[in-house]
Amino acid sequence: MNKERIKNLLLVFLIAMNFILGSRILFERKLWPSGYNFFSNISNWEITSIYQNIKSFFDNDTIYKSRFLSPEKIVINTGDQTTRLSLDPADAEFNPILEEAYIVLQKALSDNTIPTNQISRGEFYSALNSSSVYLEYPAEYSADLFARLIGTNYEAMTKILNTFSDVAISYSPKTCVYFADIENDIFYKINVNKSSEELVMRLGECIESRQGNHPIINYSYDLKFDQPFGAQKTTLNPLIQVYSSAEEYPTIISKNPVLDKNILDNILKIFEMNPNTMSRYTQAGGTTVFVENNATLKIDKNGYLEYEKTASSPEVLDEYSMLTTVASIADGVNRTIKNENAMSISKTYSLQDGTIALDYIAGGLRVNLNSEKLSHAVEAKFENGQLKSYRQLIRSYETTANKTKPFEFLEALDIAISEYSKSMNEININKMYIGYNDDAELGEKNAEWIVNVDNVIIGE
Repeated sequence: MNKERIKNLLLVFLIAMNFILGSRILFERKLWPSGYNFFSNISNWEITSIYQNIKSFFDNDTIYKSRFLSPEKIVINTGDQTTRLSLDPADAEFNPILEEAYIVLQKALSDNTIPTNQISRGEFYSALNSSSVYLEYPAEYSADLFARLIGTNYEAMTKILNTFSDVAISYSPKTCVYFADIENDIFYKINVNKSSEELVMRLGECIESRQGNHPIINYSYDLKFDQPFGAQKTTLNPLIQVYSSAEEYPTIISKNPVLDKNILDNILKIFEMNPNTMSRYTQAGGTTVFVENNATLKIDKNGYLEYEKTASSPEVLDEYSMLTTVASIADGVNRTIKNENAMSISKTYSLQDGTIALDYIAGGLRVNLNSEKLSHAVEAKFENGQLKSYRQLIRSYETTANKTKPFEFLEALDIAISEYSKSMNEININKMYIGYNDDAELGEKNAEWIVNVDNVIIGE
């Protein structure tokens, strides 16, 4: 073998090693505060191109989306209810459209010279009734948290004083961004000085491919369902989508992963507990308890994990750092049990005292936990900006090939009104969406309507 060939082989080897090491730095390096690594769960985001992720990291014009800023629904408004489209994360068009939408949002929020104007509810509805895209989030965000998650200058959002869970982008005749706080009847509008051609192209492709293959979609306000009707004075959140027909959704199977010694040791390390020095004992009923210094971790045979911390630390976390702390723990636990189901925010607070909650996503839909111990898959409590407790129902969900069809919307609404009217004489339905109900029992779960009610008066 001559020297030239050896040099060529060595060069190829060095290039390969450079690519491998570079990839490891990109995907394993801790790039965010509190140890949270947004790149560690690429498979959960259903983004298949490694190049796309690398491009997202280096290119300022492309946002890499954390699933903690992912809407649970994208509605494409065409100006006609018969051609409106609704997408969830399981749809192939969801991520490409969301990526382009976030590019527009970043541009809108990065320019401090663009004014943020408060507008009327009617103007916001007009945007939804024209050519636009509506992003429905499962939780409310403060302007600060939203901007930091999207990776832009949150000073541009200082005029948005309220939290919001609804965002819209209109693109005809010009591009505008809207933020809505429905509960407090406060709406904001930002005129974008950049074009949204790529977003419009993605939306057009989706509309073209799905012509005549979807139900008619109205918003609640289109049908006056946001106004009291019936003897029980029932009202619906004006942005709830009312579907003319039901679609099919996959059945999922809830599983409780086996927690062997290696998995338990790895979970202990996530909470910075040393498996070799902590105390361990088993309570009646099979709950394993680990105690070290000022922290206690419990895991029972049904998959309930509970961590309690009594010691304080000098560091006080802001809202963003609290979220990344919870995300880091949840990701660590899910990686350890080899659970590939994504999680989304369900509840977050802008105050230093409060709860951050996450829910599992399966088959593109949120899993609504309904158990005696937890109302969400993850519930973390903070006091004075410090983590005090973390609880999680350890689960994994398998999506099957079997599909079922939930009740029609109006039938499901009638059932909900009939049930709630037994104890309430005023019903305000805040959320009504297709998801999975998990009562913490293992086995098959079919998609069904989830109804959340607030602002109610209990009947006597």
